[in-house]
Amino acid sequence: MQLSINTRLDAINYIIGCIGLAPVEAEDDYNLDVAQAAMALDNISRSIQTNKGNGWWFNTERNWLMSPDPNTKQVLVPNNALSVYYKNRYGQQIKMATRGRALYDVNQHRYDMTSFTTDDGRMNLTIITQLEFDDLPFTCKDAIATAAGVRFARSNEMDLNRIKILQEEAQTAYFALESEHVSQQKNNAFKDNPSMQGFDAYGGGYNNWS
Repeated sequence: MQLSINTRLDAINYIIGCIGLAPVEAEDDYNLDVAQAAMALDNISRSIQTNKGNGWWFNTERNWLMSPDPNTKQVLVPNNALSVYYKNRYGQQIKMATRGRALYDVNQHRYDMTSFTTDDGRMNLTIITQLEFDDLPFTCKDAIATAAGVRFARSNEMDLNRIKILQEEAQTAYFALESEHVSQQKNNAFKDNPSMQGFDAYGGGYNNWS
């Protein structure tokens, strides 16, 4: 599927086009349809990028080494953090709660993170981040724009047959995103596995099978 969605404005024009509106040259807050399309885009973008707290290959940032503040004992995560996991002493990834930007211990009801640190006094965090639309891979842009298009069409009470077509486009785009995610995970598993790296070096790379 070729949607040619490269920028946020491209996505907004796709969304308003789902109800037959002409494209605009800029994101104008005074244009109600454009403002509603932008809101749908932002809401869907956050939902898809979160991916039920699991994130994707492009927004899962590992090995954030953060120390609690010496005075408050708090650990503050970036503003664009969607989900946060910490690696315990056994290498397990444990999901952490947040209150605003601060990590929160729901078992002890406190912000003090010192009990979660390793011997070096730091927490090893994995952070699922929300990226700006223009920084997303193309498959994710398509998935977000098409899903937002469905929501926008429904909110404007478009014909059911039209909505069905849009739903099929959105489903195809989401499957493409999932497919790329699986492919990227396989590539990363190959690169991160020392045994596979040794095999790759011995064999001369992926394509040296002769």
